[in-house]
Amino acid sequence: MTDRFSTYLFDLDGTLIDSLADLRTALNLVRSDYSLPDMEIEEVRQKVGDGARKLVERSLPESLFSDQAVQAFLSYYSEHLLEHTRPYPKIPALLARLQEQGARLGVVTNKPLAMTQPILKGLGLTGFFQVVLGGDSLPTKKPHPGMIEEAMRILQSSPQDTLVVGDHHTDLHAGDAAGTHTCFCEWGFGHSDGLSPDLTAATSQALCDLLAPAP
Repeated sequence: MTDRFSTYLFDLDGTLIDSLADLRTALNLVRSDYSLPDMEIEEVRQKVGDGARKLVERSLPESLFSDQAVQAFLSYYSEHLLEHTRPYPKIPALLARLQEQGARLGVVTNKPLAMTQPILKGLGLTGFFQVVLGGDSLPTKKPHPGMIEEAMRILQSSPQDTLVVGDHHTDLHAGDAAGTHTCFCEWGFGHSDGLSPDLTAATSQALCDLLAPAP
């Protein structure tokens, strides 16, 4: 089945990289500004998936949420982007194999582009991708299909040849709405929202074996 895909569009957090610890650091710095206790890592995991603004909104009492709080989070996060963030096991190998096979690769994430690009560069992943779209690259974010459609336009790909790979229902909804195939990554931060993806991988090693098995 996977032989027919020529284009792979990947989510970032919870799919290619484990960024929870650094997100937690930035969120807890914001919370400390309001004399709130630290959140545990599992609490942060449950709040990720819809961009920075939603993440901050979910992490503060309604009365304390503001544009200022979002900007504080982005400032703190920019200072801690790569302290603990790493690619999941086998992800660099997967990207290398797909690239060697001539596949077109992209990142489509709700994370702001100003955070996405330094992370990809710092982890040595930039060179794998022909397109990188962040949550502020277009007027809409996932689950809206706009980012998927724009990435396919840039890569000159068709929906039937494209696989959207992600760990959250926003990825699956966006792929479905854009008419692509989808792959759900069970190891990530999100949930499938009851959707039925074309492919499912329990671990990043399983994803590598599924999409680009070693010869």
